[in-house]
Amino acid sequence: MYALPAKLFFTTSAVASGVLCIILAIQFSLEKTFGFYSLIPDALREERTKYWMLLVFVVEIVLYAIGPTAFYFWIYDVLPFFSYRAGISVAILLYLFGTLPFAVGLALRMKLPAGILAFSFFFNFVKLATCWGTVTYMMNT
Repeated sequence: MYALPAKLFFTTSAVASGVLCIILAIQFSLEKTFGFYSLIPDALREERTKYWMLLVFVVEIVLYAIGPTAFYFWIYDVLPFFSYRAGISVAILLYLFGTLPFAVGLALRMKLPAGILAFSFFFNFVKLATCWGTVTYMMNT
């Protein structure tokens, strides 16, 4: 099914996962520093345990690192992107047409502080752009 070697798939997924883990660590530390977590209403807040943190890391690695790598493997023969800039462009399109409408719709339905929403929107975009940029860069070097 895939024209590219499996070793490249796993290497690309691992590097994108590493980059994502760094961004998640920055996100959680800034969230703690600015106190955004305490602004979330108690009924909507998850208790932050080690298992919750592990689950967040696993889910985000699958959605932001492994998923885009698999998708890029699938479309590489049809529509190759040749640089990290193309990956960031794809991430911008995905964010504008996929993530942003859902997030704005959710923000209009829930009473969450604007700081939490802006912080979340920003870091979702950063994660998406860096992972797609990393995947396209790794696959074309």
